[in-house]
Amino acid sequence: MVIAGAAKKTHQLVHRIEAAADDGVITQARKTRAHENIRVLGNDILHDDWREVLQDEYEEAHHYAQRILEDLYDDRVTVEKILTAKKRPFTPA
Repeated sequence: MVIAGAAKKTHQLVHRIEAAADDGVITQARKTRAHENIRVLGNDILHDDWREVLQDEYEEAHHYAQRILEDLYDDRVTVEKILTAKKRPFTPA
């Protein structure tokens, strides 16, 4: 039971964002923005009453999602080395 709970926990976006920052593959500033501009908006949309997403909310979330993807893929070799050293899974190209 504990193992299953731990596995589920690591699949939650909040934990993935924290792990990426802890591993150094995204900056602490990006971590904060990922939580504030991406994760919180996604949670609001999924779990709160329906509401229109404002253009500026969309643009901020899109901007930081793009920046995080750039962090992860622009220097993929370094990211893969970090993840390999920490025994974290990744999908090689």
